[in-house]
Amino acid sequence: MTGKLSDVAGLFAAPVLLASLLGVRSRRGLLAAYGSTGLVFAAIKASATASGWFVGLLALVGLRWRNWVDPTDLLALPALWWSWRWLTPAMQQEAHGWRERAAIALGLPVMLASGDGNLGGANEGGKAPGSGDTGIDLAVGEIAVDPQGRYFVSQVDGKLKVADLDSLRFREIKGLPKPTRLAFWPASVGQGFFLLSTTESEEEVISYDLGKSMEVWRKKLPRRDEAIQVDEAGSRLVLWQPAGLVALTTENGSEVGEITLEDNTSLVDVDLVQGRLITTVRGKPDGKGLPTAQIHLRALEDLTESCPLVVVPNCADELVIAGNGKRAFLAPTFCGRDPVSVIDLEACTFDKNLPGFGPVALSDNGRTAVAFLDRDNDDPQAPPIPDEVKKSKDRYHLMFLDTNTLVFGTTPIGQELPRYAVTPDGQLLLVDAWTQAKEDNVRIVDTATKTIRQVSGPSIQLSNYVMLPDSTAAFVLHEEALYELDIVAAQTSLRPLSFTPTHINRTPKGDKLLLRDTQQAVHLYDVAFRKESGVFSVE
Repeated sequence: MTGKLSDVAGLFAAPVLLASLLGVRSRRGLLAAYGSTGLVFAAIKASATASGWFVGLLALVGLRWRNWVDPTDLLALPALWWSWRWLTPAMQQEAHGWRERAAIALGLPVMLASGDGNLGGANEGGKAPGSGDTGIDLAVGEIAVDPQGRYFVSQVDGKLKVADLDSLRFREIKGLPKPTRLAFWPASVGQGFFLLSTTESEEEVISYDLGKSMEVWRKKLPRRDEAIQVDEAGSRLVLWQPAGLVALTTENGSEVGEITLEDNTSLVDVDLVQGRLITTVRGKPDGKGLPTAQIHLRALEDLTESCPLVVVPNCADELVIAGNGKRAFLAPTFCGRDPVSVIDLEACTFDKNLPGFGPVALSDNGRTAVAFLDRDNDDPQAPPIPDEVKKSKDRYHLMFLDTNTLVFGTTPIGQELPRYAVTPDGQLLLVDAWTQAKEDNVRIVDTATKTIRQVSGPSIQLSNYVMLPDSTAAFVLHEEALYELDIVAAQTSLRPLSFTPTHINRTPKGDKLLLRDTQQAVHLYDVAFRKESGVFSVE
């Protein structure tokens, strides 16, 4: 229903946007704007080929979007008539300047594909101790938990606070600028973190020794980076944004090198694996006008190219690296060419494309990759969909891929676009849909047997959650409340709190939850007793 309503809204506004963009005010011009809007919409909803060309063009100008081919969406076409009746009288009188037209140009293509965004694939709403792939976003209130379980760091009233997990006391780290992102030192280096503080025109990068309560070094950069990551050896720090990246030494902040990604400012992926720096950027379209991705592998030590450029017939997006670091998978889910691409990182070659969409989720042992298939999106440019999917009554299927042999199997999962997260033990998959939460929204899939269990209890969405390290349960923030998903019993239950939770994380052992409230206080929740066990007070 929400998809159909968004199609109605898009068709109501799109022809007016087009007419405004072109400066059209005559009746003939307005009829042309309405007619072309209807033709394009009908084409991309009824034809996979037309849809591929349309969304591929959006990707070439940096608009990450996906249009699902669904002929039933043509039921929204009467919205054009309503738009004509309500809006064209004003359109015949108003003219717009170049600034308004430029703004309109950005909104028009999205209106036509407004029913479907990038809402499926690997679930990125899970929280865990450590720095993650891009650093912890302190600016939005996230809680950065030390991977060793000794302390956590958070921003309170624009100031950086650190709390000992045993004493329940906050203390301010004075002399540091307003924090944006944080990445922990590796345990082999010591007890500390790297802090990123960003303003409108520049940023500061700071290395702070928490054990000695002292700043090690500070460096200013004329940049505004969106991610921070340190390699496992603790020798290199990498910061990046869509326009490029910079690598620093962790010892004193001296610059190792900087890479500018010209004309690829929309899509960048950076990953640190086994002393390598991997960037994935948007490449030139192929001979058919479809997008490509370029993958560069560099030595992290000095940023020199370590192998030839790899060109992949797919859109650029996040790479998922298999456990042994020998193979990578690329599956965007937002452009006209978005299969599961397999890249051989040892040979520096593109291996092949497999059917399916992503982003891909990977089990902790790296042996199983999970994507999904859409029965109704049989793009002739993509690898063929398996017969069992074509003939299925279910539109969507999960795709389980052996990362070593590249053999895959499929499992029907229903009519809703699936989102999935692998449990820490790699044996189960938690699946939900980005829709209005309902009682049957969450399912549990056994990755070995492919059996599916329906979760009972109050409805939830897995958008802000933690999973316990033993894979027995997940704790979920949903509609300003805390819920427990008992993975063993396949049941959800409300866990009452004396406050309204906004952010969640857990200790490395999973024995405690850290919950931030609307007043920026952080509460401790005892998992064993299922109750609040304290609140961190500020010194």
